[in-house]
Amino acid sequence: MQPDDDELVSATRDDTREFASLYQRYLRPVYGYCYRRLGSAEAAEDATSTIFMRALSQLSSFRGDGSFRSWLFAIAFRTLNELARKRSSLPISEELSDTLTDPDPSPLDRVIAWDDAAALRRAVETLPALQREVVLLRLAGLSTEEIGAALGKRNDAIRAAHSRAVQQLKRFMTSNTEVAHGA
Repeated sequence: MQPDDDELVSATRDDTREFASLYQRYLRPVYGYCYRRLGSAEAAEDATSTIFMRALSQLSSFRGDGSFRSWLFAIAFRTLNELARKRSSLPISEELSDTLTDPDPSPLDRVIAWDDAAALRRAVETLPALQREVVLLRLAGLSTEEIGAALGKRNDAIRAAHSRAVQQLKRFMTSNTEVAHGA
């Protein structure tokens, strides 16, 4: 049986080498989130490294009253926003849908899996900032509660943003399908 996040955080506080287990557990979802936000493997690798270095250096600030994953993605969100301010524009990757492997897909996941990556990228880019972040964090595997914690928003605000994003993406994808099929 694998130790839970709280056990790994506690072990890491005693011996920083134990952070490797948390790193291995969250490398792929953090990298995927960074890749979708930044659009390039090199930029995502750099951002992922920065995020994990910050997480290790700030581990003493993790109080354990929320999930480690939410706390880690809050660091990721802030780090990527810092990069956005420096770069002024963060395109979303053309391979946005490549990481969708949820065995029980939500309506959003079904809409996303339905069309090609280029159309999806255009659709996600049309979303307001909060809705776009909710979609990207959902794609990284976070729950409503974890997204709320990562973004510092109430769960009802995250659910509302998610619902609006799903509706907007459905409208966008439907209108693009109709155009593609000559309707």
